[in-house]
Amino acid sequence: MFHFLGLLKAMSVPFIYMIVFGFISGFLPNMDLDLMIVLLFFPTYILIGILAPIYNKKTPYFASFIGSLSLSVLNFFFGHFFFELETLADPDRVNRSLVLSTSVSIITTSIFLFTKKRKVLKNV
Repeated sequence: MFHFLGLLKAMSVPFIYMIVFGFISGFLPNMDLDLMIVLLFFPTYILIGILAPIYNKKTPYFASFIGSLSLSVLNFFFGHFFFELETLADPDRVNRSLVLSTSVSIITTSIFLFTKKRKVLKNV
């Protein structure tokens, strides 16, 4: 059964990471924008891919998918309403972003579950 509270717990850590890293990187004067996006994007969706199966043991892939989709939509709306970026104007860019974020988190979830299952089988 899916636990919504577990999803919120799993989403809280990547969300806090995004806020803290974005705040700190704003003070770095010569940080490359592409590097900053990579350092913000991958750890966020890797974290949701690891934490979603921990808090939702019965539906790990669905929790990972919904968590990454929710974080992506929150990013779109935050950029649209606070910075007035036209994030939702280009459907191809939105599609690529959603596919990449959910793919990273689901692949991370599958690797995490595979290594966890392998570790359990080794101990038996």
